Amino acid sequence: MDGQALRRFIGADTALMAVLRAIRAQQLPDAWLAAGALRNRLWDQLHGYAAAPLGELDLIYFDAEVGPDHTPAVARALRAELAADWDVVNQAGVHHWFRTAQGESIAALRSCADAVARWPETPTCVAVRLEADDSLSVLAPHGLVDLFALYWRANPLAADPTAAWRRWQDKAIAQRWPDARFSGPAD
Repeated sequence: MDGQALRRFIGADTALMAVLRAIRAQQLPDAWLAAGALRNRLWDQLHGYAAAPLGELDLIYFDAEVGPDHTPAVARALRAELAADWDVVNQAGVHHWFRTAQGESIAALRSCADAVARWPETPTCVAVRLEADDSLSVLAPHGLVDLFALYWRANPLAADPTAAWRRWQDKAIAQRWPDARFSGPAD
């Protein structure tokens, strides 16, 4: 599956488009709306649910030239632009604080694409960006089949192979989206 279906879905969602415009206005390097904000919105639609208010919005960017105080300033600017629950992460610094369930650190990431490719489950390994010409770029290192098929597959590149199962349970995925299916190692 190519990104056209996802682009059509996002382009028709006025709330997501407002989010993408707010992100673009920040002019951050390698900036993307990612993860659950996209998966949840699409899975709600695939289940025929009415559009719920946007939940947590995951903005990722990659800027090795700024310190850790930069991210809170970006979050404040985004909240001033669009009142929402923003989770902003500079992927250039994740290796300084992220630990696996076993307490192990990870290697420094090279880009947002590198980060997204390593997230715990494949339907969450997706990000989009609104370009200057209003086109939508899609970052989906594992493709989009699992996202559209409601398939929660454990990502073999994830630092913790059991994280997908814990997240499946913690987020009550099967209860929220009964057509979703899990595949991968469990605890």
